Amino acid sequence: MLYNNNPLRTLARSIEWQIRYRNAKEIPSFKLIRDEEDLSIIQINFLQWLSTYNYLREQMLNGDYLLSEEILADDMRVDAYLRYKEIHKNDDKNKTDKPETTRHPTIPSLIFRPRKH
Repeated sequence: MLYNNNPLRTLARSIEWQIRYRNAKEIPSFKLIRDEEDLSIIQINFLQWLSTYNYLREQMLNGDYLLSEEILADDMRVDAYLRYKEIHKNDDKNKTDKPETTRHPTIPSLIFRPRKH
């Protein structure tokens, strides 16, 4: 089966539209679409892909080793990356900054409480 690149996604990942999207986020008067109140399905899909590719570029710039320009250029690999992130999103939440300490059951722990005057 041939996995064809979607023209909306190709347009949304282009540098030109990514710059426009970033400008629209930062400058309230900058409009991507003239009539923002009555969007068609195509416009909604396009905006969704603009947002997705903006997120992916930010992840790549933040040092995500799984992303590269080569991956962003291929729809199937982007879909695979997004699916991987969806499956493993709880892995990041389960990681804690504190190292786990093992408590010995026979040694009591100390609890410091303020003195009552």
